Amino acid sequence: MKTVYAFIIATLCLTSCKKDDNASTFQDGAPPLSFDLLEVPLNATAVSLTPTLSWESAKNPKGSDVTYQLYLGTDLDPSVLLQGSINETSVEIQDRLLLTTDYYWKVIATDTDNNTSQSPIHKFTTRTLNIPDEAANPSADFSRRISHSSIVFKDKIWLIAGLTVDGSSNDVWSSGNGIDWELETGSAGFTERYGHSSVVFDDKIWVIGGRTGANEYSDEVWYSDNGQDWVLATSNPGFSERRGHTTVAFDNKIWLIGGYDGERRNDIWYSEDGIAWELALPVAPFSPRTDHTALVLDTKMWVIAGNNEISKNDVWESFDGLTWKLTTASANFTGRSRHTSTIYDNKLWLIGGANLAGKNDIWSSRDGKDWDQVPVPEDFSKRYAHSAVVFDAKIWIMGGTAGIGGSNVKNDVWALD
Repeated sequence: MKTVYAFIIATLCLTSCKKDDNASTFQDGAPPLSFDLLEVPLNATAVSLTPTLSWESAKNPKGSDVTYQLYLGTDLDPSVLLQGSINETSVEIQDRLLLTTDYYWKVIATDTDNNTSQSPIHKFTTRTLNIPDEAANPSADFSRRISHSSIVFKDKIWLIAGLTVDGSSNDVWSSGNGIDWELETGSAGFTERYGHSSVVFDDKIWVIGGRTGANEYSDEVWYSDNGQDWVLATSNPGFSERRGHTTVAFDNKIWLIGGYDGERRNDIWYSEDGIAWELALPVAPFSPRTDHTALVLDTKMWVIAGNNEISKNDVWESFDGLTWKLTTASANFTGRSRHTSTIYDNKLWLIGGANLAGKNDIWSSRDGKDWDQVPVPEDFSKRYAHSAVVFDAKIWIMGGTAGIGGSNVKNDVWALD
């Protein structure tokens, strides 16, 4: 009987040991258990530009440590690793995301044996442009004005000349925060003017043309490396005296487009040094115009709207300044001139303008063809002949007027993000 019992016990032991070995082998090769994403929820909208993303803990069958890799991007299956070797189950996004953009994200869990498990993929859409209920500065130190210019130079916003309620000016102001303004010079080297253009090129501020009196215009080109001391680059650039033109820095050149010299123009000029100017096109494919805007995005120049006896809402693009393509003959926004445009979040933005009356609408486009309108609060007043720049991750809007009459002219400053 003892022999029989010993045989049974040995058999049971072998059977039991075999099952344990199989279970151990299964656990060693098993990936972390499935887990889900928690925050931001699937298909969430109006999401913060710096959200915190969190997920469930991925349990490991054998109890070893698990780390995580977070992928985030605009592809349906994101392949860009945002952060790896994460020991926690949440990450706060540090680098600001783009506005009104669809993002996709996933998490991959990895154990110490490099076994992996992937979460589902979630989509969320970031918020639109934030327009505050009140101005960042309702009455800046510079006087109320229209048809001035603004640029960003050496980590400051610069506001240059313009038509004030007391007449045209040649003062220059700067701000390191958009709210507090300092007078750099009350009388720059160039004469009082408005409807001029400004551009940053070759680490200098350039001021070109403008209206200097009743039916008097300038073709002078001035520059400064500090905003206080100004040098006349040329008083004979070759293009006619004008106002309401635009200038951009593109392909290591300054480009001047259109304007008004007694009649509307659609000529295009360029310069490699600001002194010697060449005629690129005597007549561009787009109609003669004034008070349009020009921008550079995706290695292309863009011309947006303007006035050609009637207010336009067309958009044009060019890779070289010589060949121009009509992007759209009729954008979603209504025809206008004396608006502003800027590049923000890798998109074209159009703000305000006028067509008989001032406007306070704001539009954005990724391709220049399809434009989306941004809701604006009631207190964001109508304006045209204002200026706008991008500084410190915000769009800054300065001055302008809501309509005819000095009481409508502004010196407020708005910050949009």
